[in-house]
Amino acid sequence: MTASPLSATNGVGLTDFERFWAAYPKRKHRGQAERAWAKQRPPIDTVLSALGVQRRSHDWVKDGGQYIPYPATWLNAKGWLDEVVRVSDSDEEDDS
Repeated sequence: MTASPLSATNGVGLTDFERFWAAYPKRKHRGQAERAWAKQRPPIDTVLSALGVQRRSHDWVKDGGQYIPYPATWLNAKGWLDEVVRVSDSDEEDDS
């Protein structure tokens, strides 16, 4: 019997999906997110690292986080592979 893609644990009892869900800033439509996670099976360390950067990105912080994608959308789009412009990079002024 093989383990479900949602059941891989980190040794502390949390599944990789639960770790993703806890870290994601917009927790909407969990069932869709679980299905997307099972389909994509992304590497959790890469996902958490990407989230750490993306939650500080201009697109995710503007207008109170209004433009943060739903978790299933982010997973289906393989958002952990996106290049990100950080807020500090985009807000710097050219002094020339």
